[in-house]
Amino acid sequence: MKTVRELRNKVCWLALTVVGGLLACVLGAVAGDIVCFEAEDAEMLTAPMRISEAIGKPGHGASCDEFLEIPEKAGSPPKTGGVAVIWFPIEESGRYEFWMRCWWNDKCGNSVSNSIDGNRAFIFGEDSTTNRWHWVKAKTVRLSLSKGKHSIAIMNREDGIRIDQLLLSKDKRYVPVGIEDATVSSPGAASRKDARRTR
Repeated sequence: MKTVRELRNKVCWLALTVVGGLLACVLGAVAGDIVCFEAEDAEMLTAPMRISEAIGKPGHGASCDEFLEIPEKAGSPPKTGGVAVIWFPIEESGRYEFWMRCWWNDKCGNSVSNSIDGNRAFIFGEDSTTNRWHWVKAKTVRLSLSKGKHSIAIMNREDGIRIDQLLLSKDKRYVPVGIEDATVSSPGAASRKDARRTR
């Protein structure tokens, strides 16, 4: 016959197992619901799009001290092109809200064009917050993404723009604040950053 202590230990063990399982499910759901990555992870860049260091420059406060930018007076379409392509994985199929952490120099340079997986481009930005990092949400677009690898092309529309991070959320109520923790990194991102630091 089991003692009271043995029964109590068994109950405690079962409780911890159940709680641990529930916690793992919750954390797994949260991890799958949020996808965040760095703009400087771009695998393809064409001028005047470039990766810049934030230290000691306007734009200081960027995640990892680097950001993607089209410099002021670099030009805009149709005379000037410029594109950055970033690859990112999706672990759970679904509909995602799309955010970017941006810095606009002024209201004449406060937008880019984005294309997901080579589909029709949409205008992103055009808000009135300038000269500081802030999160901007795609107002008219909610992305339907399948599990697997996807790409986003960020295209020149106006110069004087900076992009720090990109974030996808299945939760409509989620609002990113400040620098978010990156959940994914594109292949080769670390080696490209090391190469830039040694130039």
